Amino acid sequence: KSESRVARALMDAAGATVSVERLHSACYVNAIPGDGLPKRETISVFVYNIRRKMPAGAGAIVTVWGEGYRFEVGVG
Repeated sequence: KSESRVARALMDAAGATVSVERLHSACYVNAIPGDGLPKRETISVFVYNIRRKMPAGAGAIVTVWGEGYRFEVGVG
């Protein structure tokens, strides 16, 4: 479920860089404070898994070092 939220957030902002913080927030929007949210590094694992599952020609998730990730339509 969290993986699909990351994918959705990236696709909704296609062409724009989405920060890791924003993706993390998108994943755990309904989380209860104090529940011990997963680390922000978890986002990189989700992105890795999404990249593996994407069909050829569907687009590409580009890493923008120090900022976040960007979904580019029609690349890959």
